[in-house]
Amino acid sequence: MIYKTTPFLRMILFLLLIIIFGMAFCPERARSDDEYDILLKGALDYNAKIRESGAPWSQDLGEDGVLLMRPEVAQSFGFQVYVDENYRMFHEKLDQAEEFLNQTIEAMKSTSWGKKKEDHVANVAHFACLYQKTMRSADEDLKKYRAALHGKKDERFDRKRCASLVQKLLKEGLERNGRNLRDALGYLYNKSRGIEPPDGFPLTPENIRFVNYVFDYFLKKAKPSALGMFDLDRMFSSPGSQNLDLLKKILGRVERRYLPLMESVLKRHEKEKYRVEPLLFLALMRQESRFDPLSISQVGAAGIT
Repeated sequence: MIYKTTPFLRMILFLLLIIIFGMAFCPERARSDDEYDILLKGALDYNAKIRESGAPWSQDLGEDGVLLMRPEVAQSFGFQVYVDENYRMFHEKLDQAEEFLNQTIEAMKSTSWGKKKEDHVANVAHFACLYQKTMRSADEDLKKYRAALHGKKDERFDRKRCASLVQKLLKEGLERNGRNLRDALGYLYNKSRGIEPPDGFPLTPENIRFVNYVFDYFLKKAKPSALGMFDLDRMFSSPGSQNLDLLKKILGRVERRYLPLMESVLKRHEKEKYRVEPLLFLALMRQESRFDPLSISQVGAAGIT
């Protein structure tokens, strides 16, 4: 039996064939979406753990929602956000508090407040008290803003909207940084927090924990075949002085002193399964000790790392 086909049916069959062949010969798009989804989940998991633990990721400036964005940062991406008078007063008082803090510092350095030592101390205490009082008042305004935020229309809490932004920023970060995943994650963190690193390099002491967490999350969740989509270890991937010269251009005078030591250690362990990103490790050293070998942390850890 011969079946006749209409032009409409032939067109449908043709489109189906295109879709089938597209899926067979262009799997990269679907696979890429899967990897972006893993990275998104890693970023959201990190933010959720930060919020649950109550650990301060930075000074609280009104960050909230899925990506912990400040209202003004979210607005720069076209998000609809809720801002009220309490939030505006919060920022006004932060500016006032900063001024009082500067006056406190100047008062401590000044020698022109009178001959009596008590007068000098009293003046320092005056500005310090104004600073503390203003900061407490600003914190109260922020609490009122957060209380009013629940139930309001604010796209920072829209997971789908935030997922789209994460994918966009990750793609931008990968394109700008030679598909290096760590750098792309640093770029994502900086953009979603409204941070512009002064040297333009995406890895900073502020985002190192986020980058490490999401990077490790991705390695654990992604399929082995997907790992080749990204540059997972850019520095010291091959012998020679090119990478070392690049690091010398990027790093400051203090950091460069530790490069010979780092290079010898990294080369000694370069065949191991898990390797170290030198710049990420240097960022950690800067955050923990400011490269002071004699530094001692609040928990008693000593040395530059």
